[in-house]
Amino acid sequence: MNKKILLGVFGCMALFLSACSNKTSRSDDSSLVSGISSPGTAEEFANNVPNSVYFDFDSSKISESAESRLAAQIAWAKTYQGTKFLLEGNCDRRGTAEYNLALGQARANSVEKYFVKSGIEASRLAARSNGKERASGSTESECAKDRNVTTTVSAS
Repeated sequence: MNKKILLGVFGCMALFLSACSNKTSRSDDSSLVSGISSPGTAEEFANNVPNSVYFDFDSSKISESAESRLAAQIAWAKTYQGTKFLLEGNCDRRGTAEYNLALGQARANSVEKYFVKSGIEASRLAARSNGKERASGSTESECAKDRNVTTTVSAS
């Protein structure tokens, strides 16, 4: 094959591949790329970082499995220094409303202390309890999912 034909084939392939790319600009915001969240946003955090850590029944102690999830959250927080976070402690349906509010707060406070110990400024964190308000589980495995702290990026 001569060089002109070869260059033509590669040029067509490059044009075809770029046309098939999923990186088309949105008309409402040319800085956004279709299907990709902007770096440092709440959406990007939600899409790329495990946002919940789970707790044993009647406990606010951070487990080893929770530490690996928190490490990902902390790494993201260190990358995006301007972000603030809401840490929401949740419980399963068992126990009184008052007890679960206190337990949910203890869980959120444990995660907050872990963040601070890992170098995240306390001024970037807000910890609160939902108690059992958001609990939906009825089986043990569903209740285990209800016992968590959910981390979200909050408005600055």
